[in-house]
Amino acid sequence: MDRFGLCGLECGICDYMKDGKCKGCHVMKGNSLFGECKWYRCCTEKGYEHCGKCNEFPCNELHTALKEVNGLAAIDNLKIYGN
Repeated sequence: MDRFGLCGLECGICDYMKDGKCKGCHVMKGNSLFGECKWYRCCTEKGYEHCGKCNEFPCNELHTALKEVNGLAAIDNLKIYGN
């Protein structure tokens, strides 16, 4: 799962990771370039490896956030690769 963030976004296609500004949420412990990652904190507080392990997956907040960044494929990533 290291190729994906806890939210399911594919890190390898991110421009920030490509240019070395970001190491991914796993390495950065949820402290991204944009501040604290809500999804990292939620997963770690609940003891989940990623959002796909949560009983509420995909919660409304995650769905809305991913839709805003055109990242709804992240939900499928967690369904396919997250088990």
